[in-house]
Amino acid sequence: MTCVVRVTSHCHPGVKVNFVFDSNPQTMGWATVCYSEMKRLAANDRSLSASMGELTFTSSAVALPLQAADLIAYAAHQWAKKANGNENHPVDSTYMRALKNFKSKEDFWLYDARRLKNLRKVFGVLDLA
Repeated sequence: MTCVVRVTSHCHPGVKVNFVFDSNPQTMGWATVCYSEMKRLAANDRSLSASMGELTFTSSAVALPLQAADLIAYAAHQWAKKANGNENHPVDSTYMRALKNFKSKEDFWLYDARRLKNLRKVFGVLDLA
């Protein structure tokens, strides 16, 4: 659920983020419980609670944007492990194809070195090996 808090904490005022996860019978119930609890706890933080939209589930077999998000997340994770904090590490062809249509580097702010370094501080040393 860290991803939910991270994304919503960067929202502009008045912008809600709706989350769409792959429908998986083994995790849907727990994800729903966790999200509901997060929304309840976020009531103490007006800006966070105002940014938390709805949680829905769909099949990645029919939701092409969900497939694309999975591919980008996987490729970014693989690159981050190999780069080990080196922002100049070359990007492999899969990740490059996934990124080729981005409009600006701000489209992928979660993956820059400064934020990766911050995540490592917040959560201790992340396993990037």
